[in-house]
Amino acid sequence: MKRKTFIATASVVLIGLPVAYYFKSRNNTDPISTPDFLSNIFDEPTLRSIGMGYRTQVPGENEKQKLTNLILADSGGEKKLKITDKAGVRKLVEKKIHEDFITSKTIVINGWEISITEARQCAIFSLS
Repeated sequence: MKRKTFIATASVVLIGLPVAYYFKSRNNTDPISTPDFLSNIFDEPTLRSIGMGYRTQVPGENEKQKLTNLILADSGGEKKLKITDKAGVRKLVEKKIHEDFITSKTIVINGWEISITEARQCAIFSLS
């Protein structure tokens, strides 16, 4: 094998494997209980701490089913998706997080300002 071919092949493999792993692992996670963005910057104990902090600040949202229903509900409070539709749930969660920041639906927990939807995801994560 020529050196040029080897370097090109090795480069493709080195770049391709992490990208493939990222997308495969992302699709296997539960979009309700795993905050995608926050899980890239925080470790599990920090996510659990944020979740426990949210449940302490908002004691009315201390049950997994209630939190799940709130995440799956649209802006009118209607539950539109089934939890088994992972792709749809992931899109809904991303949209809700974006809308939370636009409409200032944020909360400060442990010094971090996060969206209400992300805080609810962390709360579910802390319950599991």
